[in-house]
Amino acid sequence: MSREIKIKQDNVPHCPVCNSVLDAHTGTDGTSVLPMDGDASICFNCVTVLAYEITSDGIGVRIPTEEEQKAFDADKDISRIVEIMKQVKNSDQGMP
Repeated sequence: MSREIKIKQDNVPHCPVCNSVLDAHTGTDGTSVLPMDGDASICFNCVTVLAYEITSDGIGVRIPTEEEQKAFDADKDISRIVEIMKQVKNSDQGMP
């Protein structure tokens, strides 16, 4: 059973930094939950921490506000995941 939720909408979100498609979400604890407005997202391509933005048009992502960025930086789970993603990206293995 997959632990990620595929985002199904006509306007699939793209990373505002590297323009990669962001079409799935998995919680930091491995659970399948729909993201809420302001939740963190991490781009698998450039490993930038982003914030979800929920609108009537669907789910998008944006650069976090200063307050959100401070909260994300203080979150041990997010920091751990970012560090692991950076290590894997910089290794010969690449992202799975």
